[in-house]
Amino acid sequence: MSTTPTGFNLYAREFGTTTIKLIEVYPGQDEWVLYDNPKPDFVSAPVTNVPISLYDATTDKYYFGVLQITSYS
Repeated sequence: MSTTPTGFNLYAREFGTTTIKLIEVYPGQDEWVLYDNPKPDFVSAPVTNVPISLYDATTDKYYFGVLQITSYS
């Protein structure tokens, strides 16, 4: 994600008030926040977890992960 205001505004229009995380479940325990724009006074924040396959081109290995999307309302 771009840290410039223009880049952030582009993503804010697309993703709104959400948090998007990439979580490596197996074999590691790493976590990366791809986008974070929570609503300051949110009432609820349902979470959607999408299982994904992660590929490391450097080591030619696959890992299991979850794309976690939190939508604030």
